[in-house]
Amino acid sequence: MRLPRVSVIVPARNEEQNIVAALSSLAALQYDDLEVIVVDDLSTDRTAELAKVFMQAYTGNAHMRLLTAPSDPPLGWVGKTFAVDYAITRSTGDIILVCDADVTHTPQSLHAVVKYFQTHRLDLLSLLPHLDIRSWGEYPMLFQTFLLYTSSRVARALGSRQSFGMGTYFMFTRDFY
Repeated sequence: MRLPRVSVIVPARNEEQNIVAALSSLAALQYDDLEVIVVDDLSTDRTAELAKVFMQAYTGNAHMRLLTAPSDPPLGWVGKTFAVDYAITRSTGDIILVCDADVTHTPQSLHAVVKYFQTHRLDLLSLLPHLDIRSWGEYPMLFQTFLLYTSSRVARALGSRQSFGMGTYFMFTRDFY
């Protein structure tokens, strides 16, 4: 089974603490047809600089590039959603994976997820990666995630086709988008 081209979109605003680890894990992915696009969303720290330095030194097979989101998004667009859309319109993959800049990947993860995605003929898949909770302030997010997951399972058990997706790791086909 041929695996399709995947464009990984990483929106990043003030992620200098995370961007190198995220890019290192993306560079280590064992996937043949991969495009990685970091879109700097008007960072005021060194996010873009660190991403650029990493990409200049990168010698692997993935096509990596850095975009800068325009400072004046169209009316009605803001922040992360605009940065993601801006990058998607400039991407080339058949499958789009949007993941946060604080997500790190294991080398086989993308291959496994894409195979699952194709085997089950999905248009959309949202995964919740391992959460590394480092402060008490992050526990409300964990509780919110639990509530969303639980309500989605209950809705499905009642026959609803409604679902939700976590922007942390969100995969979909270009056609679906």
